[in-house]
Amino acid sequence: MSLRIFVAASILISSLSAPMAFGGTQSAAISVVSGAVTSAQPQGRFEVFVANSGSNGGIFHNWELSDQPGWNSQWMTYKPIPDNNPHGLVTGRDGNGRIAVAWIAKGTIYFAEAFSSNASLSCSVGGATLCAGTASSLSIGPVNDPYDHKNHKFTYLTMAMNPNGLLEVLALTDRGRVYSIKETANTGGSSPWLGGPATVPHLVGGGDLKNISVAAFKNGLALAATGKDGKVYVKYQTVPGTWDADPWQNLDGDKVQEVHVGESSAHQLELVALGGNGDIYLNYQAVNSSSYGGWSVIYSFGTGPGLNGFGPTILFDHAHDGTLFLITHQNASDDSQWLGSFWKGFQAPNNGTWLQLVGYTTTITTSLGTDTDAGFGWLNRIAFAMSIDYYGAVHYFAVNHGIDNQVVEYVDPAIGASTSYRIEPPQGTPTLPALPFNP
Repeated sequence: MSLRIFVAASILISSLSAPMAFGGTQSAAISVVSGAVTSAQPQGRFEVFVANSGSNGGIFHNWELSDQPGWNSQWMTYKPIPDNNPHGLVTGRDGNGRIAVAWIAKGTIYFAEAFSSNASLSCSVGGATLCAGTASSLSIGPVNDPYDHKNHKFTYLTMAMNPNGLLEVLALTDRGRVYSIKETANTGGSSPWLGGPATVPHLVGGGDLKNISVAAFKNGLALAATGKDGKVYVKYQTVPGTWDADPWQNLDGDKVQEVHVGESSAHQLELVALGGNGDIYLNYQAVNSSSYGGWSVIYSFGTGPGLNGFGPTILFDHAHDGTLFLITHQNASDDSQWLGSFWKGFQAPNNGTWLQLVGYTTTITTSLGTDTDAGFGWLNRIAFAMSIDYYGAVHYFAVNHGIDNQVVEYVDPAIGASTSYRIEPPQGTPTLPALPFNP
């Protein structure tokens, strides 16, 4: 695999966008899952979850209808109110099509889950049909560390589906250790299957870790993490379903802020990392080898006015054909959650060179007129998520500060094409209803 480095000398922010400094601490995270195809939703039904930590907050849930185009008319709310944590919300769908959502509130992980495909979510040990507006009784934590014998709160969540169809939550504590919370079974039924009394967190290992990322890899999973020492560490499941014992493999690094992991179409593990200087780095295994080639810069915005590096949003995934791609945010301001633009990078050909970044634009109309090349400066760079539909198009969902209380959706129909950079809302689809709070 060869590398190409893209250095941008300047970045343009549309004069018609409506960026605003983030004025509160409420809108913390957003997560999206895709679902079954129906005649009314041929691309697959999406379900959106937004975490809000305000005094009237909660986990807000909406979904596309199965029998007609459009979204549910109102957001459902799950309690307790989550922490103001951009890494405290995860969602997934298991091999039976059942959805689960997990979030952190005061250091404890809470769960809501469906007992069957397309069913409403329950958050009760007793199997209540609905949990909207009520406090979830499905919870785990804090956990007692077997080494210092102190209770430690959870601070960071990620989720993946094992090759056998079981969901697994990987959770980081404030001690920097990783715990596994695995689905008990995917046979269906009327009892909690993730986060209930039958689910016991198992210590995976680590210590002084600050960021984790998990991905399907070969016949199991792979886990990557950044340490407080600024280095990157990885761990594998040599035996599917069972995490290898410590120590972790040290991939080195210097002041790495966060790392994301994915499997290439050649079954290599590839990692992208956000460096302390705001550049994006790549490290990957050689084909048919477990050795890594070392870190190299693949994307850099250099230095200068308005060039404040990438992050904190990096989304890393692979398209239907196995091509890896990433989505990132370029910061135009150090002190604003809103100023900047979103970019994509991808391999071309599949499992080949990482090509230059492509900046996303869209069409907006304001009192100033119509701009066909607006740069998304009004989207929240933290509350931003994506999911891939049945046909391979990538759908982005983000909190929009230009329209109060709104989650907006944009579609990239060809993630692996440099010509697919002007993205628009899905045609003919009603927008999501307004959130019941001002983000």
